[in-house]
Amino acid sequence: MERKRILRNLHISYVVLKLPFLFISRVLRGFRSTGTYKIAKGESAMIISNHQTDIDFMHIMPSFNRHMSAVSTDTAFSGPKVGKFLFNNFGMIPKKKGTNDLNTVKMMADTFKNKGSVLLFFEGNRSYAEFQFYMSESIVRFIKKFKPTLILYRLEGGTGTSPRFMNKRRKGKFTGGVKRVLKAEEYLEYSDEELFKIIQDTIRSYDSESGNLYKSKRRAEYLEKMFFVCPCCLKMNTLESSKNTIVCHNCGLEIEYTEQLTLKVLNKDLHLEHMLDWWNLQKRYVKDLEIPDDIIFEDDDIELYRADPFKKKEKLYEGSMKLSKDQLLFGDLTQEVKDIEIASVVSGARLSYNLKGEDYLIKSKNKRFNPLKYVLMFNKLDTVMRNKGLDKYYNLEEN
Repeated sequence: MERKRILRNLHISYVVLKLPFLFISRVLRGFRSTGTYKIAKGESAMIISNHQTDIDFMHIMPSFNRHMSAVSTDTAFSGPKVGKFLFNNFGMIPKKKGTNDLNTVKMMADTFKNKGSVLLFFEGNRSYAEFQFYMSESIVRFIKKFKPTLILYRLEGGTGTSPRFMNKRRKGKFTGGVKRVLKAEEYLEYSDEELFKIIQDTIRSYDSESGNLYKSKRRAEYLEKMFFVCPCCLKMNTLESSKNTIVCHNCGLEIEYTEQLTLKVLNKDLHLEHMLDWWNLQKRYVKDLEIPDDIIFEDDDIELYRADPFKKKEKLYEGSMKLSKDQLLFGDLTQEVKDIEIASVVSGARLSYNLKGEDYLIKSKNKRFNPLKYVLMFNKLDTVMRNKGLDKYYNLEEN
């Protein structure tokens, strides 16, 4: 189905989806809108937002009176039926994580040419430890070429109510709204650098600085999906969370994750207050690590799938996986690490990677599975993604 016909039918999707999205967003997730915008008939808009939860599209869409085509990771399009349904009926635009996907750019351009609107999560990844992920300045040139109305939307509180490592949601303030609207005649007066800074500054959100409290009896569970290096003894895979704390079984370190979304070391002389501090420490550790000759990581109870967009997922293996400096090992099935072109974390518990043009997805039955450690290690080892500097999101540069 051509893009023009898809876009003509999107008003039906908007009418069908708005009320269910409002119910899920406001009633089930406690989200409150703080600013809306009415898109005029025939007006194209580029809505740019930060990204805090898995269902941010549902939170944002009711703030507008017309449908928008959301740019989404291509893993959401796995399976021929699901992929075509999202593409044809909701106008969603697939994008490969961690890359500048030319097909995505083309579909966004076609949307604007046909008077449609696009929702773009500029960072390309959900918040992990309260920092802005890499953003490509090329988006400014794209906006200036097609001249849509630029709408900047900011979500606040999503990392408090729905942190990426969570098993259970937390209670607390979660809001979002239109923060700035720029028409073409206004933003064309800015230099590329000035407009890029306006976008960055407007959508930036640090929930730990809000003063809001996020209450839960299980605040720290499952932090080891994000952190795998103890900040005290610098050992890997020794951390375990329970309720509001995470402990190291090697040195005994105990850290509380507070209602203010900060860290509190309970029993060691160690200064560690913000999640970002631990995030950067972990990156430094991997960057400086002397790679062992034997197995680096090993995880049980995983499932390996070939998961190319718009195709049925093919289960290739179930069991344990191992990573050495040269290979990913799945029983008798081996893959050469050097051929990994890009890798990413999906939500907080799955590992997605591309190897020789094929997309693979790893799921785990273990709720504490940490896919991030593999992505960071792929940026340490001799891989295509490291050698060509393709990963702008999870590379080993500090945030």
